[in-house]
Parts: sequence; structure tokens; C-alpha cells
Amino acid sequence: MSFQTLLETALRQNFITPETQAIIAQCLWTDEVTQQQLNLLQVVVEKLESGKMQVVAS
Repeated sequence: MSFQTLLETALRQNFITPETQAIIAQCLWTDEVTQQQLNLLQVVVEKLESGKMQVVAS
């Protein structure tokens, strides 16, 4: 699953798992993150901070 697909899936489901959270963190260390992916990530972070998205155990 691509990084962008992972973010899009998280936004549709309104939750991420700890594993997904780790993959997101790992992907941020690459130079291949696009502006569109950063925009999606910003939405994910905003939803997590506002409580509209949760991190749930898998």
C-alpha cells in the first residue's frame, strides 16, 4: 500500500492503528513525500488533534 493510499484510507475510516502511525512516521523520513501527501497528512493530524480521528489498537 502506498503512503498516499494509507493516508486516504485513514481519512475514510477516521482511525489509524499504531502500525499505521509507525509507517506514517517512517515515510516522513524519505525525500519522496509529495506536497499532496503532506496536505493529506496535515488533515490526518488535524483530525487526530481535534478528536475526530482516533488511534486504535489493531
